[in-house]
Amino acid sequence: THAVAVAECRAEWVDDVELKAHAWELLRAADEPLGHDPYKIWPDGPGSPDAGVLRLTPWRIRVAGMETLLGRAPALTWTARDAAPRPRQPA
Repeated sequence: THAVAVAECRAEWVDDVELKAHAWELLRAADEPLGHDPYKIWPDGPGSPDAGVLRLTPWRIRVAGMETLLGRAPALTWTARDAAPRPRQPA
């Protein structure tokens, strides 16, 4: 089967080292393919200046399976209760 998921999110860098360390431990504890050891990439740990954690807060998620992609079914859509149209910000 084939499925596509798109999440429209607010993205923000996490600067707090304790929160970054918590996210790293979640990654280390998760099974593959999600889980991995970030220390292999950033050996100096979550306090390293070149290591970062990006917090994604979704306001809409759409999932389309093969039937949707073939035009036979609508996509599944979740929208946050407080969602309002978000203007696109320049990069």
